[in-house]
Amino acid sequence: MKLKIFKYGIMISMVLMLMLVSAGAASAETGTTITISSSDSLQDTIYAANDGDIIMMAPGYYNITPNSLSYQHLHINKTDLTLQADGGEVIIGPQGEFGSAGISATPRIVLGKDEYGTTHSANGLTLMGITVANICALNNQYTNTMNMHFEDCAFIGDPDPTYWVDSEVNVKFYLYDDAYVGNCTFSETEVRLDGNNVTFENNDVTGLYFGNGYNSGLLGIIVRNNSFTSLDSNFAGHEILFENNVLEASTELVWETDSENFNIRNNVFANTTGNLYLGGQLYENTFSSCDVVELNYPAGSCSFYLNNFIDTSPVLYSATYNTPTEVTYTYGGASYTGYLGNYYSSYAGSDANGDGVGEDAFSLDSYPLMGAWDAATDTIEYVHNPIVHIGPGDSLQDTIYAAENGDTIMMAPGTYLIPEVFIDSYLGNDTFLFINKSDLTFMADGGEVIIAPATSYVYGNIIPGRVDLNDTSGCDASGITFKGITFEPMGLKCDRSENDLKYFKPNQRISNIMFEGCTFVGSNSDDSDMIALYNDSSVLNCTFNGHRRLDVRGNNVRIENNVGSSLDIYRGYYRLTGATSDTYCQNVTITDNTITNAEDIACSGACLVENNVIDGVDDVKIYKSPSSIIRNNKFLNATGDIYFKGTAYQNEATIIDTNEYVRLWDESTCYLNDFTYVGGTGRVQICTNVTAYLNNFNGAYAYKLYEGINCSTPTPVTYTYAGSSHTGYLGNYYSEYTGNDTNADGVGDENITSSYGGVEEYPLMGAWDAATDTIEVTPYVLSFIPGDASVIEDQTTQIQIMASAFPEGLAGYNLSVVIDDPAVAEIVDVEYPEWASIVETSSMPGTSISLKALDGSSQVEAGAEGVVLATLTVSGKEFGSTGLTLSVDGLDDDSGTAIDATLSTGALEVTMTPLPGQTVSAQDIGGNGLYEDLNGDGQLGFVDVEVFFNNKEWIDANMPVECSDFNGNGRIDFDDIVDLFELVV
Repeated sequence: MKLKIFKYGIMISMVLMLMLVSAGAASAETGTTITISSSDSLQDTIYAANDGDIIMMAPGYYNITPNSLSYQHLHINKTDLTLQADGGEVIIGPQGEFGSAGISATPRIVLGKDEYGTTHSANGLTLMGITVANICALNNQYTNTMNMHFEDCAFIGDPDPTYWVDSEVNVKFYLYDDAYVGNCTFSETEVRLDGNNVTFENNDVTGLYFGNGYNSGLLGIIVRNNSFTSLDSNFAGHEILFENNVLEASTELVWETDSENFNIRNNVFANTTGNLYLGGQLYENTFSSCDVVELNYPAGSCSFYLNNFIDTSPVLYSATYNTPTEVTYTYGGASYTGYLGNYYSSYAGSDANGDGVGEDAFSLDSYPLMGAWDAATDTIEYVHNPIVHIGPGDSLQDTIYAAENGDTIMMAPGTYLIPEVFIDSYLGNDTFLFINKSDLTFMADGGEVIIAPATSYVYGNIIPGRVDLNDTSGCDASGITFKGITFEPMGLKCDRSENDLKYFKPNQRISNIMFEGCTFVGSNSDDSDMIALYNDSSVLNCTFNGHRRLDVRGNNVRIENNVGSSLDIYRGYYRLTGATSDTYCQNVTITDNTITNAEDIACSGACLVENNVIDGVDDVKIYKSPSSIIRNNKFLNATGDIYFKGTAYQNEATIIDTNEYVRLWDESTCYLNDFTYVGGTGRVQICTNVTAYLNNFNGAYAYKLYEGINCSTPTPVTYTYAGSSHTGYLGNYYSEYTGNDTNADGVGDENITSSYGGVEEYPLMGAWDAATDTIEVTPYVLSFIPGDASVIEDQTTQIQIMASAFPEGLAGYNLSVVIDDPAVAEIVDVEYPEWASIVETSSMPGTSISLKALDGSSQVEAGAEGVVLATLTVSGKEFGSTGLTLSVDGLDDDSGTAIDATLSTGALEVTMTPLPGQTVSAQDIGGNGLYEDLNGDGQLGFVDVEVFFNNKEWIDANMPVECSDFNGNGRIDFDDIVDLFELVV
């Protein structure tokens, strides 16, 4: 097809070019060539020039200096003047910022006036190879600035200039009557057309604006072969040809015209981020990924046809959306004649007669094209995507054989039986559905569609990538999709009885198979109905009722959002033909499934297992790849082992069979998981180089902790325990742990060790609650706080008696406290908390006292944690250590029920009196009974030798001899000081 192009525009362009050639010839004959450098005044040169002169400008930067009126303007007051670069880069630009050197106005090139306002003609101005930087060029003198010619120039604007001082906030470039602009570059510049018969071609425009200036009735405008990027555009005129341009990432186009002579042809509009409002005659254009396109703006006699709208949804208003006459074109290799509309990539209509024109309208377009329009060959791109409709009476196998790659088979409601095939006398009959096409889609069309074996006593087999049982070569069956189909017992595999890749035929290709919204019912007793999932395959939003096994045999497999019962997920590895070992699958996704009574959830490859609820599972084994991620799952009522490898966190698991393992495999990181063994009969195995913390192991009776494990948070954690805030490293919770917590910080004092070489250094005293960063409190535990106290001889310290929690509140108590070695310390005072309304204490000082308190106003309410029962003031009598023992003679909750409390013991060390001049007691930092640190600063140094020397007699009189007898002769002498000195050096 040869469409008519805008004749008047072409004629005007030809006349304009002749005029420019004629004008250039006249200048060459009559003008004088003037050569200047950047050190010369360009303004003075122009004033001195004559009409028709050529100013050859040597490379350099030509400042526009302030004139006599302090305006930074360049005035053009000559006709047919040429400014031409002479062999290198020539830049015309402002001298400096506003306020410097007397500059008081925005930089401009002013045409047709001198600096005193006298009017001159600037018609025929030519710029060749010039760069104009940060100047409002060619400004505001419409009548004296015609026939301008700009070629190989660059116009550059500063997006945020500091020298603008009036309303001109952007660099502007104005074009008036008979102007020509070619092969120029515009950056951050507004290009405004204010005259008729303007040709603008082969230019590169980036940023700001292109379109009308003050004249909205343009005639004879030609805009072609340009590249426009990231700009706004506004055109309103009567004779405009806009063709062969590329507009990329434009923000808004408003071309307001209903003129029959506003022709927009063969342009590319791509990745626009704003609104495109288009009128006129719009044909053979391509719109790709454009946000908003509105056609027939404003409403009028506009036509839109043979345009391609790709990933673009235009808004169609009342207009003509087809070719003016019938067009002869090619589609699918055949020739047709008819009216044609536009191509819309989102169009989903059908083409029953195969002529490339849709049967159904697209909005107001009655002739939507089935493929993109190619103007160069008058061809509609042929896209074969037929939709085949069948019913239960049709042969599904024959339909597949007759289909082409990419077809969609729409299946009417009903049951499609797969007939039996005789194999041999040994194997007998079986049923097969062979799929020998790629990218086929099987879709239920409006009701339940069932695919089932013709008889219930034989296996059902879907075999992709084979034509029949005799096909020993195989074919490509990738990209098969089943949507909304119900499958009675049938499996999918590469061969009748095998599903591993080593059984593939040479050309058999089975990948990217998808089951979406399907239902699987019935079951065979064996695994004949397993579904093999090869590379890039997926099972999404399906329902399982009856045993099915999803056999993961490839990479990038997705099993997501499925529900039902008796679904097994298995393997996660494959073996290629000729290989001697398995290859583990990569990037397997098992997420958001809800399944009951699963036999196995097992995958050896690298998996993401997330947000699943599996209730009634046997084994969970994600245990071969350190790249696996296992998070936010619930594995409930498991009857077998749970194996994790990789990164596992925020999972919940309950195990109901005895002696089963939770096994965290080598090189894994596991945290914030809850494992519960119903009946307390499980085992925990943390393997080599595992990092495990903040996990709860409830009911495990045996721990295998292997060498190299790290059972600690990476950094100290701020958490709550018994109502108090603490910060420190935390490990895991083991419900059977029986260690002490003498400082009541929720972390056990004793490590958990294992014969396998591993150590748990920070065992938690209660289960970890991740939602509140809390270690749960075991109620009714009474402790001394601190559990390991110290006091200097003849001084006092305070020790609290604290209860971990009272779930049912506290009515009162009767306690006894005993200092085990009465020679070391004694209790000299007791302070009761404010809630104790009635109290009673036995006589003091003493080493065995009784304490009674009543909560008469019920201030210790149900659920109270970290309750202080009393504060003891203890005096150190002599150097030594002793234990503290607590006993309960009575402890009742608010209902009067006796409380069976767990009691912790305490320890008290009485340190010796500090040496004269020191404030801290001497310390045995070596643990050998010798007190090397005499100044008590925690380290051994020369100052300790000096303290020994200065206080030898005091040490001899006041400290036990064995604490300072470094030479071991049973007395304090100067040789002891020498021995201490030798320890220092």
